[in-house]
Amino acid sequence: MQGIDISGVIENGVECRPSFFNEAPDSYCAFVGRICPEKGLDVALDAARDAEVPLTIAGRIDNTPIAAEFFQNEISPRLGAGATYVGEIGPAAKFELMRRARALLVPSRWSEPFGLVAIEALACGTPVIAFPSGGLAEIVEDGHNGFLVSSAGEMAVAISRLTELRREDCRKVAVEKFSGSRMAARYVATYEEAIESWASR
Repeated sequence: MQGIDISGVIENGVECRPSFFNEAPDSYCAFVGRICPEKGLDVALDAARDAEVPLTIAGRIDNTPIAAEFFQNEISPRLGAGATYVGEIGPAAKFELMRRARALLVPSRWSEPFGLVAIEALACGTPVIAFPSGGLAEIVEDGHNGFLVSSAGEMAVAISRLTELRREDCRKVAVEKFSGSRMAARYVATYEEAIESWASR
């Protein structure tokens, strides 16, 4: 916006406990997020089916007629045969789901302001396969901590390439760029700079 002085941009941060890391995942991929058209769960379901891998889905169905119709018409018929919807879950269960997953699928159709769930997955060492929507393009380093794709077909191919990635590299990105401690330190530094600048006027 014009006329606004921006001192800096500070990325969101998450806890990166050593216990989150898991280098021996299960066979399934995960989708974690709101169930609504813009989050693209139907794409994730098609990709997992084409890649012949199980998909575990966690999240609440948005309380809107559009979301309810989307679930009934596009999601419910795709469930079964390895695709399981577990509903909305708490933080501990969410991290356990993500740390055991082969990958997190994030086929978001809208411009994500950031993509917090993606860095939560990376903190567990779990690669992220995502559409390059909004902030997701700044989180996922294609071929390093995940893959950036543009369709269900490309997502299915990316799932088959997960062996090319190292889970320790995924976690390293989270620790070095998106840890809660780094976020806090950057806020402190930004506030100190702002105070010094104001005091010198």
